[in-house]
Amino acid sequence: MPLDEVKSGCMYLLRRFLCQWQIPEPLNIKVSQWQSNPNFLGAYSFRSMLSEKLQTSALELSQPLLVMMPEHMRQECSAATSASALSLTELTSERDYKRCSKNVKPLVLFAGEATSRHHYSTVHGAVESGYREANRLNYYYSK
Repeated sequence: MPLDEVKSGCMYLLRRFLCQWQIPEPLNIKVSQWQSNPNFLGAYSFRSMLSEKLQTSALELSQPLLVMMPEHMRQECSAATSASALSLTELTSERDYKRCSKNVKPLVLFAGEATSRHHYSTVHGAVESGYREANRLNYYYSK
């Protein structure tokens, strides 16, 4: 669909439902090409009835990969190059993470609509999960 059509349609709807406001013409329009991007082709996650049973629910998918700081390095440095990796099941909640976070470092964090507990397969689920992981990093670096 041409951008002019998108613009006209959006302006029509805005002016129709917000008729008490004067809505100016947009200076620019940005549209996603997600559906035709060869890396994605409009794909999003799917949860089957077996997701929980197979331990592939949003809770499991959203768990960061963590490293435990070795005892001799806990006070001396923040780089845990020789740390042992924790199992995802050892820290299953934000509360568990915060309880032992002095000795734990997040190594890889996961965001995206598939990791959203309530809004999977949606853009707002992806955005929400990005905020969740940003908050997790903020908590880690503000200790």
